[in-house]
Amino acid sequence: MRDENRTRCTVCRAGMPPAGKRRGRPALYCSRSCQARAYRQRKRPPVPAPERLAPTSDARSRRRRQIAEAVWRIAAERGLDAASMREIAAEAEVSLRVVQYHFGSKHELLVAALHLLHRENERLARTRVHYDPANLRGVLSAMLDEFLPLDAQRAMALRVFSAYYARSLTDPAIAAVFLSDEHPLE
Repeated sequence: MRDENRTRCTVCRAGMPPAGKRRGRPALYCSRSCQARAYRQRKRPPVPAPERLAPTSDARSRRRRQIAEAVWRIAAERGLDAASMREIAAEAEVSLRVVQYHFGSKHELLVAALHLLHRENERLARTRVHYDPANLRGVLSAMLDEFLPLDAQRAMALRVFSAYYARSLTDPAIAAVFLSDEHPLE
């Protein structure tokens, strides 16, 4: 028998003799054990790839930042009272369910956005401000210069901080974040 006349088992790829003068469908498996193995593989659900189970923390933090930036834009333009969950979702160009997935409530979203704004401003200030720590007058001057709206980012941050400050007068949780002990110079 030549190899081209032989068919192969679909499971183990072993060669099978030609069907010859058999009637019916040609055999797909070389033995009953290969047939049972194929049956078990068909019945077993496929295992999902690990990257599809949950979003990575990097993708999650990017999405949370995208939503927080939407809060900042709304707060800078119209104030925090205009920032509803639907409005924030529309501004971030995501669904309302995505916002609810990343932040349980509007209050949690506002507090998280304020934390992100503090971290972002601190990171930018560290790159822009150069001072001698021994010279307190230089430190104070550098910090006050940082609060001036000298560019678009600082002007927006000042408007957002003003909106948060107005909200912190009536909301103790935001006041705890806004006027925390972590930022003694403020």
